[in-house]
Amino acid sequence: MSENVTIPTYGTVELTLGVLINKLNRDSLDIFTKRVRRYLKYNLKAMSIDVLEVNTFLIFTCSFPLEEVENDEQRKTVVNQVEKIIQDYCKKECGLYAKQIRKNVEIRDITKMIVQLVKSSTSEKDKSLLEDIVEIAADIDNRVIYHVSDVLLNSFIVIWDFPRDYPDIIMFPDLILKREVSDKKQNIPLRLIAENLLIMQFGKACSNNLKPILKSIEEAILILENLLQDSKKIKKLGENMSNKLWRTLRVVFGLLSSTQQVISVQLKQIKRIAQVRNDLVEEVKKLDYTPLLDYLMLLDSIIQCSDHIERLNNLQTQVKQNYQTLLNIINHFKDVPEREVEDVKDVSLIFIKTLAEIQLMKFFSDKFRDLAYFQTIPTEVSLEKVEKIHVDSDIILKGVALFKTYRLVGSTVYALRGIDVELKKGEMAALVGPSGSGKTTLLNLLSGLDTPNRGAVFLLGRNIDTMTDAEVSMFRRRNMGFIFQYYNLIPQLTVLENVMLPALMINRPKKEARAKAIELIKEVDLERFQNQFPIKLSGGQMQRVTIARAMINDPAVLFADEPTGDLDSETGQVVIDLIRRFAKEKNTAVILVTHDLEVAKVCDRIIQMGDGRVVSA
Repeated sequence: MSENVTIPTYGTVELTLGVLINKLNRDSLDIFTKRVRRYLKYNLKAMSIDVLEVNTFLIFTCSFPLEEVENDEQRKTVVNQVEKIIQDYCKKECGLYAKQIRKNVEIRDITKMIVQLVKSSTSEKDKSLLEDIVEIAADIDNRVIYHVSDVLLNSFIVIWDFPRDYPDIIMFPDLILKREVSDKKQNIPLRLIAENLLIMQFGKACSNNLKPILKSIEEAILILENLLQDSKKIKKLGENMSNKLWRTLRVVFGLLSSTQQVISVQLKQIKRIAQVRNDLVEEVKKLDYTPLLDYLMLLDSIIQCSDHIERLNNLQTQVKQNYQTLLNIINHFKDVPEREVEDVKDVSLIFIKTLAEIQLMKFFSDKFRDLAYFQTIPTEVSLEKVEKIHVDSDIILKGVALFKTYRLVGSTVYALRGIDVELKKGEMAALVGPSGSGKTTLLNLLSGLDTPNRGAVFLLGRNIDTMTDAEVSMFRRRNMGFIFQYYNLIPQLTVLENVMLPALMINRPKKEARAKAIELIKEVDLERFQNQFPIKLSGGQMQRVTIARAMINDPAVLFADEPTGDLDSETGQVVIDLIRRFAKEKNTAVILVTHDLEVAKVCDRIIQMGDGRVVSA
């Protein structure tokens, strides 16, 4: 065959690009997103580009003609261009972050306090000590930016899903892995594990930077500990105590207090990375992708999660001990006079180094703290379009990969992090967990009162998210019943009118609604109160009215949010027995939120929640 002959190629390539971002700075993020989209569209002739912002990651997916990236050089060019855009974004982000650190009042004020302490010393007039203190404090931002920049620059992946007759490719900043054609028997696209791969790449970059940060803070805390455990030095400190020195000790005490929270966040983050690594190993085994599996095994020794966890736990113990020791010293030297002190060179250097190392770890941890709460959609969910997910005929209610995030000023609340739940006809399930675990949020999503950021809710086989607001409202009135802790009865309506109301709202004839309401009021043993107003009823009676009202339209599912929370145990048991009886008689599914384990035990199933996830079901 002549060298000038070109073999025509067919098919498309799917590209997945994952990048770590700073979601708080929307302007630079929007510019970055537009630049990447522009490059993919005009340089690669991408036919479709989707951008998904997931926690602190941005994931681009697109498809384009195979001939655009058929050889290694073409692919390298694409990655180099994207990396250049990432570098520009990172440079801008780090510049803004450096300004933010320099404006940090805590660093400035503590440094000033230590400088004043030195200036109050009778023996320290040497300018070099003051210069050292200022230099150590000033270098904090440079050290933070160095580590943050390194993590940002090394936390991206590029996945190439090629047609069946071509090998697939995963490109990391420092490694390229191929999935040969012979390994593509199942033909499952690699993009389905993109989110977990991105966390692992972050974990690798984070670990490489955490090692020196941990080492330096361990050394600083050890030096502080040696000072606090040395009785001679403490005695001298007491003899030398002044108001300025006492206030500086209090500041160091405060730093140790905040450090405990920083270490806790860092521990959560490392444990999350370890969990993702284990999940990813299981997913890759299903893909039968040996090179990637070998790489994940190797990552275990690179990231060293177990080593980091042990060191962080030890550090936490040391910090707590120093915290308590320092507290005892502070309490012992109350009401000290303002006076000049003797040599404070060693003490002031220990204080400023402690400040520097604690602030370094604090800024580094805070920058990536959301990763501790990051949760991905399972591969088996991603394999299908959400709207095509099959729902068995006996399943009344099904929630798939539900995520709910609330953005606050300067922080984010991850209320739900990948919840899967389903309820069968006539089944009664209790939703339990500590306050803040996501129970009410999940109830709101399942009932259509709120919408998930990701995932879908199916009721009677229909995806609620695909309905208009008007359709959801009518669908909810017809198929859902609600029981609330504080009843939510309309005080201006009688018991009978309150029970009738949901039926009238779906346009049932008034005569029919009245007859059904009277029947239900009789079933909850309140017929003699049907013409009374709610104010005349006890708490238990009002809750029985809400049960009758919830059942007026024969709902497919009943949502009960703490139905016994405002009742005594005996009355609460009556209410639970009623709910259970209706569930069995009407074949209605019930999902009940409760803090009462005795109530939960009455249900067919207990769903335990914690930190926005299902812990057990």
